[in-house]
Amino acid sequence: MISGALYFDMVAASPIFLLLVGGAHIAFALLFYKAYRHYHAVHRLVTVGRGELFLLAISNLILSTRLRAFRDHYRLRKCQGLALTGQPLEALSATEEYRREVKRPEQYALDVAAVEIEANLQLGQLTWSEEALERAQELKGFGDHEGLRAVVARLQSETGDPAAAVKELANLLQAKDWSMTKSIRARNLFWYGQALMKNGQETEARSALKKAYMQAPESFYGQLASRPF
Repeated sequence: MISGALYFDMVAASPIFLLLVGGAHIAFALLFYKAYRHYHAVHRLVTVGRGELFLLAISNLILSTRLRAFRDHYRLRKCQGLALTGQPLEALSATEEYRREVKRPEQYALDVAAVEIEANLQLGQLTWSEEALERAQELKGFGDHEGLRAVVARLQSETGDPAAAVKELANLLQAKDWSMTKSIRARNLFWYGQALMKNGQETEARSALKKAYMQAPESFYGQLASRPF
């Protein structure tokens, strides 16, 4: 907009004006960088397995953020981070909070459904996982959601179909989420390794578990992958 105004001589390209414009851009860039660093630092707590600190930090972000869109996003991250740090009861509470507090819960409904299934799997509640899965299957875009595909594969592995789980998880080892990519890949690799082990592929399983640990050694799933069978 400013460039256009200068091009069409709507404002004078004086040194003082250019200095003010340049200063405003620098100030904005610095504020953006500071916000990004803070956001990244909060989510790094998931990667290093500091679930309690993550819960405290993300809850503070939710309380201190004025923009509803940001609060809704942080509520989603709260759900995901708690599941990825192995806090299933807190994750389930966070999904209930999300659905209660967010004005348009359908915006991230697929992500929240994936967390609900994952948390129930961590608790060993296969029946509740299956019930949550049935509800999730009614959501638009279910079949294309990487998180839901991963938890469905994990459920298959836990309920006696490790071969199907191996096939599906093999396609999800490079899953991306720019704030939690390492933790998610460690989780998928860990689930992949366990499915391989149940499918009788012990050598491949140990290789996958080693990769899970190396992906995020301090994370919840990275630590699980490092434990002997």
